[in-house]
Amino acid sequence: IVAGSCHRGLPLPNVDLDYFAVCRHAVGTMLRQGHRRIAFFVQQSQRGGDMESEAGYADGIRLSGRSDIESSVVRHDGTVDGAWRMLTRLFDSPRAPTALLVAKPAFYLTTVTFLAERNLRVGERVSLISRDHEAFLSYLRPTPAGYVVSPKTYAKRLFPLVLAYVRNEPVAQPAQRIEPKFVAGRSLAPPPRDTARAV
Repeated sequence: IVAGSCHRGLPLPNVDLDYFAVCRHAVGTMLRQGHRRIAFFVQQSQRGGDMESEAGYADGIRLSGRSDIESSVVRHDGTVDGAWRMLTRLFDSPRAPTALLVAKPAFYLTTVTFLAERNLRVGERVSLISRDHEAFLSYLRPTPAGYVVSPKTYAKRLFPLVLAYVRNEPVAQPAQRIEPKFVAGRSLAPPPRDTARAV
């Protein structure tokens, strides 16, 4: 039993967030705010959830039907230094994004501190959405926009799979996905009016 996402074709019972739906929704949310230069900041990995995230992000771009979107997936190596290097490369561009979807709360913190060092105020100069939630994010200001699911909800989905395994019973729905709630925070706002120039 996997607490997370399995790769396609791996027939193990698993429970995870619906990262495909989350990232597709995040794209639409950024676009509705008026952002046209967006990016997904994620660790380079072969984890099922990250791969589903990238697929959902791409699907959100496709479904928008817009031709004026400048979009990128920026992958880092999972270290703070590596993430910082990729953010530097991204924001040194004359067409830097005005909104980012960030995977993993720890790298949301890295992104916030990077932007602070450059005097780019979150929610004013650059908008952020956190794909994942941890309790410590609630201590940040501006409050992060992002996706939240309660541990109780997760446990209610996982526990029946564990019981079925213990009882040697078949699992009716081996792959289960939970749609988290989107919580609007002040880290997400319309882009600044002068986005014609570099952020």
